[in-house]
Amino acid sequence: VPMFRDIVAHSGCDDPFEVDLKKIAYLARQRDQQVQESDDEQVPKVLNFTAAAFHESRCGSTLVANSMIAMDPAKHRAYSESAPPISAMKNVCGESFSLCSQEQAARILQDTIYLMSRTDDPQEERVFFKFQSITSTSIPTFQMAFPQVPWMYVYRDPVQVMMSHVKDDPQLKRAICTRSMHGRPPRAIQAIAQRHGRNDSRELKRAEYCASHLAMLTESAVNNLNDMAIPINYDRLPSILWEEVMPKIFGRPLTTTEIENLEEISQQYSKGRGNKAGEFKGDSEQKEHAASNDIREAAKEFLQESFDALNKFKPKILMD
Repeated sequence: VPMFRDIVAHSGCDDPFEVDLKKIAYLARQRDQQVQESDDEQVPKVLNFTAAAFHESRCGSTLVANSMIAMDPAKHRAYSESAPPISAMKNVCGESFSLCSQEQAARILQDTIYLMSRTDDPQEERVFFKFQSITSTSIPTFQMAFPQVPWMYVYRDPVQVMMSHVKDDPQLKRAICTRSMHGRPPRAIQAIAQRHGRNDSRELKRAEYCASHLAMLTESAVNNLNDMAIPINYDRLPSILWEEVMPKIFGRPLTTTEIENLEEISQQYSKGRGNKAGEFKGDSEQKEHAASNDIREAAKEFLQESFDALNKFKPKILMD
């Protein structure tokens, strides 16, 4: 199953209940420490948090998540857009940390990831997380919580990524990138609109609003690039994963089996389920040809600058 919601739907967990996160995390750490000091017990244990993936949306990030587990299914676990981390990073402390501090949000994220990284399977070794696109604005909280964990940022050509949002909604009335247009737009979108000469985000056309939403995400990534950052352009997928990214993160060359597994998963449609399952087919050229003038102009005005910055960034982690 490609997404966390699919796991939840198939889990049979129909009777959820609440627990004290801080207390449960404390008890889990105590238990894990006892196991670590024991000569007889091997599990439960905590998996190595190997890497995280943030993204712009509609840009190949699900392929990245699927690749993380397909590389070695017995040893790897991957969470794809699971609910608990986004709650920890964005929801618990509120917008602009109005309910609690960023430091508290980082500690809540640490506890959340810790609990989700425990296992009773002796074979499992590594855990990977792909977060929702909106968590791009929470990269600083992630960095505070996990300063030594490599994080990828998956992005795509501005016109192409906007066309991916237009695909099922030509008028951009229900698209993810215009969803907040109908309520209270985020402060970051207001600031982007004003920076581009509008008095208010309500003056933006739908295509411009969509581009502003995506710019909010990509600009946050650009503003927080550091030594652990690995921007990944959609055009370089999937080969960059086995040629550069994973060997550097693992600190060793990949095995033949790992590379074959990555090549195999990359041939499949990453979000395939039901009638949509099947072989992956690239669509970049079609998207370029089908783009309207409004899409092209909005992409150039609002997105091109951050796209170029991500392209120019030289990841230190890939050069060491």
